[in-house]
Amino acid sequence: MSVVSTKSHADVFISYAVKDRDPVIALAQGLKKAGFSVWRDGDQLLCGDYYGEQIAQAIHHSKVVVLMLSPNSLASDNVMQEVRLVWDFGHRKILPIWLTEPGPMPERFRFCLAGTQYLSLFNNTVESILKQLVDSMRNLEVKPRIQAGSSYRLEVSEPAISPKPVTAYASFSFQEASTQDWESDLDEIDSPAFAQKIQKKFAQKSRLPLSWQNAWGMEFRLIPPGIGKLGTSPEDTDAAKSEFPEQLVPITTGFWMGTFPITGEVVQQFLQSNHRERRFERLRGDRTFARTLRSQPQARELPVTEINAEDAAILCQWLCEKDNKRYRIPTEAEWEYAARAGASGAFWWESSSERPPAAFAAKSPAPPDPTRSNAWGLMDMSGNVEEWTCSPFEKNTILDKVEEIERAVVAPSKIRTRVVRGGSWQSSQLSHLRLPRRRSMFWQKRAPDLGIRLVCMLD
Repeated sequence: MSVVSTKSHADVFISYAVKDRDPVIALAQGLKKAGFSVWRDGDQLLCGDYYGEQIAQAIHHSKVVVLMLSPNSLASDNVMQEVRLVWDFGHRKILPIWLTEPGPMPERFRFCLAGTQYLSLFNNTVESILKQLVDSMRNLEVKPRIQAGSSYRLEVSEPAISPKPVTAYASFSFQEASTQDWESDLDEIDSPAFAQKIQKKFAQKSRLPLSWQNAWGMEFRLIPPGIGKLGTSPEDTDAAKSEFPEQLVPITTGFWMGTFPITGEVVQQFLQSNHRERRFERLRGDRTFARTLRSQPQARELPVTEINAEDAAILCQWLCEKDNKRYRIPTEAEWEYAARAGASGAFWWESSSERPPAAFAAKSPAPPDPTRSNAWGLMDMSGNVEEWTCSPFEKNTILDKVEEIERAVVAPSKIRTRVVRGGSWQSSQLSHLRLPRRRSMFWQKRAPDLGIRLVCMLD
């Protein structure tokens, strides 16, 4: 079996059951802090990625597979399939770790793991297992790629080919372990002023700029980790049942978010590209995709509309391949956290504002306008175009962040009803722009007031 990919790959692949997520994350972070490159599906798979293909590529290019053993993983068909792939690729470097008290090995695993030395987290600390794991890596001649403890660094250079002139194109190199101290002590972002303070503090500590532009002129703002409000309270008379409960949600990892929804300029570059991959050709040939942009050249400066969740996933894949960065659409929790930027009310601006800084009850979408920016520098989080998230819509509750990401990291068709947020230029009432307002949308729906805003991962 052969898998070919031009992307960079991690040396360590972690195979585990989702129910064992917490100890697995702790071990993965420890390996990263020691300088090893690690592939774990919760980190690497993006909304719209082809799930099986990405996992097969990751296993094929890894140097060692760390297999997390527990009753959950031994009962998992997905984990068994990953072990079979290890053998299909002629890969024999497997490091099994018992997360629970060691028990009987099912027959379907016994042959593949025969003669393999086991480690056990049972009655051991994560630190002691990490030390043994690092020693085992060295015995297998798997070396750290990054010196342990090195910090973030930012390199700025001009792109070799730029579709649109930009002042500087940021090429980032990160080590995720550099943010661990920050993530262990999250602040509740409870006011716009405090949100700005935390944003600047995170930028300074991480040695990252507050904003940067990619080769297509898309500007991104740094969103710090923190604890933010999600949903609304029973006292909100405009609320629907699906907006409850009000809760505080931890956003444990910082990210970049587009200051404005994707514009026609970016999509025009996609339409004019000559990439021959089938999914790109099919979308370029679909005349209902970005229909307004195709018929009105002046719409290049406006948010692109007539785009559905599948279109968004394909665009993200195209940008990832062109830009060598990890783009996706945000989860629902990330969207509201970034939209609020510390605001606790129904809107990100003061409710006493005579003229709300939002584009709504209009005749068409509006171009970028910095006066419609929240405390983190994001424009039009309320109004202009409604925005897709990669989160599934649940009628009676808002999913917590961990669960929704686990469910969102699949091909678009796996989640047929998505959450859209923000209201639009077609919204006739101010209440439609409320931050907790959420609507369900069929994943293949295209509409003249529905667009996307991208997130770019830090690592």
